[in-house]
Amino acid sequence: MYQGDGKLIEYLGIKTVYSDPLYHILPKNGWDKAWLYVKRLATVPGPADTRQRLAAGIIIPLCTWASPWFTDPPDFSFALRKSILRTKCSWWCHSRFYADRIYLHPVFITAIHGLCDIARHIGSVSNHLFHAMDVHAGRLRFEAKIVADAVWVKPLPHCDRRVVQFLAELDPLDLNIDRFFNVASSATKHALRLSARCLVMCKAATSGRYDIDGINDIDMNLQSNRKWTEYRKALSRDDANRLSFIRGGAIRTPTRRHFGRFDKTPLCCSICDAINPSARHFFEHCPGKDGVLDKSRREILAQYNISSDWWLSRPSVTSKSAWITLDADPSLARRVQLQLAVASFIIFTTKFMSCEDYYTDSTDGCALTAEAVIGS
Repeated sequence: MYQGDGKLIEYLGIKTVYSDPLYHILPKNGWDKAWLYVKRLATVPGPADTRQRLAAGIIIPLCTWASPWFTDPPDFSFALRKSILRTKCSWWCHSRFYADRIYLHPVFITAIHGLCDIARHIGSVSNHLFHAMDVHAGRLRFEAKIVADAVWVKPLPHCDRRVVQFLAELDPLDLNIDRFFNVASSATKHALRLSARCLVMCKAATSGRYDIDGINDIDMNLQSNRKWTEYRKALSRDDANRLSFIRGGAIRTPTRRHFGRFDKTPLCCSICDAINPSARHFFEHCPGKDGVLDKSRREILAQYNISSDWWLSRPSVTSKSAWITLDADPSLARRVQLQLAVASFIIFTTKFMSCEDYYTDSTDGCALTAEAVIGS
């Protein structure tokens, strides 16, 4: 250990001002290494899921290795997403991307790790530890305290209602007398991740996009449901890429391509001549070549016992990017089935629609094929 500049203390690769618990604890050489790795990640050849795994295994640990002491990691989430996708497409929704991959968001995953790791240091509590606990909890919209050698959290008044509802349905045995939840329980850890997903997704509401209707009502808890995760794992690599692409909001339609053009000549659906058709058009009405979409739509409605009225009344987050909202059905089990139906239909749509109508081609770096979506 040494003391430089009269106040700054460095020890085991981290530095801080020992006498000031509010001073951010930082890596010895700052965050330059993390930024450098994010930049270099874009040069890694191969599919995007390779770069995604590298980010999770190499870059994110630079923010969490000294957990819970690092309280102010750099928000390089935009640069990281670009390095992973390595595409010219600018239609990806930043919030949707990280809501599906919260473990890659440097700020929120650091907060989650921080709260979960504080219990390991309870034997040597300090003002720095209490400050770190408060910062991590506040970032996730929770209040935290240490009681009986354990860390307990409770949602703050401005915590997302979906998180509050999830916690309200937990077993009372997970609570203490002040209605705090033990961070050591798997349910509470899930609630922390759920809060992070809600927080990152809510940022899309101010993005000015045209596919955000219902964005604050998405059933985020459903995204970790066992049946949904098993469905995604069972998809082929190509289908998984197509679904990821759609859920990321990066589809190409005549409406999107026509927006902002100097040439105001309307673009038409190559199948049914609808003017400037959006993704909703293909979801709800377009028959597809030789009626293939109509046939698939009828089969899925019958398979999952879905009414036409329900199908035609979905908000844009469902019809354009396959996220199910809480008002889709009161039952969680039913909402899972509805999300499976929507995802299956949209994957099918990407395979049988002209790339000029529904998605772009590999020359634009934005195609819905395994080779182009995951970038080579």
